[in-house]
Amino acid sequence: MGLDQIRAEYEEAIIFLAKIIPKKDKEWIRREIKNIGRSHFMVRHELFLGLKTRNALRAGGFVYLPDTMEFLWAFWLEQAVNLPKDQIILTDFTKERIRQYRATVRRPPLRPRLDPMEIEEAVMWLEQRHSIKLPIVEVRYTDRITGAFAISATEHFRKLPTWRKAEFWKQLTPRLKQKRLQEDEMRGIAPSKFTIFLPRRYPSYPAGMYIATWHELGHAMANAFGVKDKKYKESIAMAFGFIGLFLKVKEGKVSLGKACDQIEHAIQSAAVSLPLFEPYREALNVIREYNPELRFRNRDPDELVAELEKSVQYAINIDREVRVTARKRQLSEFETPFILTLAITAVALLIISFMLSLF
Repeated sequence: MGLDQIRAEYEEAIIFLAKIIPKKDKEWIRREIKNIGRSHFMVRHELFLGLKTRNALRAGGFVYLPDTMEFLWAFWLEQAVNLPKDQIILTDFTKERIRQYRATVRRPPLRPRLDPMEIEEAVMWLEQRHSIKLPIVEVRYTDRITGAFAISATEHFRKLPTWRKAEFWKQLTPRLKQKRLQEDEMRGIAPSKFTIFLPRRYPSYPAGMYIATWHELGHAMANAFGVKDKKYKESIAMAFGFIGLFLKVKEGKVSLGKACDQIEHAIQSAAVSLPLFEPYREALNVIREYNPELRFRNRDPDELVAELEKSVQYAINIDREVRVTARKRQLSEFETPFILTLAITAVALLIISFMLSLF
């Protein structure tokens, strides 16, 4: 491919993105890049927006090596959102690319919300099964996100000093705005609760909503267990997401085939070889300790739940061992010079005592 052809292809990719990105999204992207700069924007949004952009380009027939796409997506996106309307000139070939893209990305329909009793039963199962107390869980729904996320509870929030409360909201508000939530969707969040935000649309329903809900509850469990390392937190969340899905299989809410489809999709997504996906890849390695082949199809749900709970306990134990080892190392680093100082002092005192005895 010649240089002129490469340049033309790049320009077409920018026009393609400029045409398919909604106006409100363009405004938000421009504002975000202006506030934090393109390099920070690329790092912060590589996981979701970057992946979405690269997938859109591939769906439109732009085929590049993964490394090339990873390097160029933010630059093309910035160019696209700033491209004047009179420069968005569509060729027949570009129109065909857009039709091809839109045929693959029709939005799933709005889905019913989960029964609040199902959330209560899930929390009760987790608490009773593991003899642990979780904070109050609140589930909210929005059509502005494509992936679930949660806000961890802050214990004894009312007793915190005013400056700590202000710091909490100062950190939380930008995060929620980054998710493009509206003011009315952020209103009334209780810091003492574990608040889960779920999308209203799932391609695979209810399996997708169940695994997302239990995954976020898994994060609450990891916090309650006192797990500190990010990859072990994620492995616990992932395992509980799978556990919740198999419990729904047992209840007859989801077929085993649909559950396995959803889990295999989650595994495939977690295995992406990008730096931001490393905790997810590490999480899979923890689950592999008891299921080396990550095989879930045509197996008994009870057997799988027991196996996944072993993975949870393994993650807890490893996290604890890592912290104990680190603490011992810190103590050792402190004790060695301290003992050496005591030894030198003792020898000095003996010498002084011996010299005084000569007189």
